[in-house]
Amino acid sequence: LWVSIVTVLVSSRLLCKMAHYTAEDYVTLTTLATTHTEKGKDNPWDEMYNKDNVIVNKMKVAGESIHRVRVQATLPYSLPVVTRMLYDLEVRRKWDKYVLETMVIETISECTDIIYMSVNTPRGISNRDLVQAREAKYDAEKGIQYILYRSVEHSKAPEKAGFVRAHTIFSGYMLQRDPTNPSHTKLVLISQNDAKGSIPKMVLNFVASRSPPEWFATFNKACEEFGPSCKVDDASSGFVGTPM
Repeated sequence: LWVSIVTVLVSSRLLCKMAHYTAEDYVTLTTLATTHTEKGKDNPWDEMYNKDNVIVNKMKVAGESIHRVRVQATLPYSLPVVTRMLYDLEVRRKWDKYVLETMVIETISECTDIIYMSVNTPRGISNRDLVQAREAKYDAEKGIQYILYRSVEHSKAPEKAGFVRAHTIFSGYMLQRDPTNPSHTKLVLISQNDAKGSIPKMVLNFVASRSPPEWFATFNKACEEFGPSCKVDDASSGFVGTPM
């Protein structure tokens, strides 16, 4: 009995440690989102798409087979609306046609929780699911919202039949009020996800760098359709999580 209790306590402490992000993680997200945005020979990002106000880049990461992807866009919607559309899991289920199930497994703190998400995949490919530590913080003075994700394990969400457990290496959103038009939002997504399974990494990297335009078009339309009904906390100006 005591061994079981100690095991649970140790696992819980390890989960809490893995779930929390460091200041360095936010620096990493900010650096990836804001540097090397112009073409140049020293730019580590390869441009894969630049059309209709959406720019998609990919970057090879030393020692890793999964590429990092960056999506940049400006949305004609307010920061609170864009934040809620991405962060609120109930709203996400309404507009994202690929999402099958979402839930908060455990709330770690005011800004950190463990979430579960399962997604539908094309015919012939097993559906995927994810268990992620999600953390949200904001800089009210600069008008920036950060949302970070990485994979963790959780006893309440074991792997299940019919799904392949995907792995988030490091992903996140940096959302900022457009300085030239405060009613618009600048969105930067950094994504590095391994879908796992038997799909070759080359194929995963190809799809990851070419699917964002379609997703963004869906998201843009969803903001227009569901945005007005998004609940916004006036006390925090629509931010979620805790201040930096």
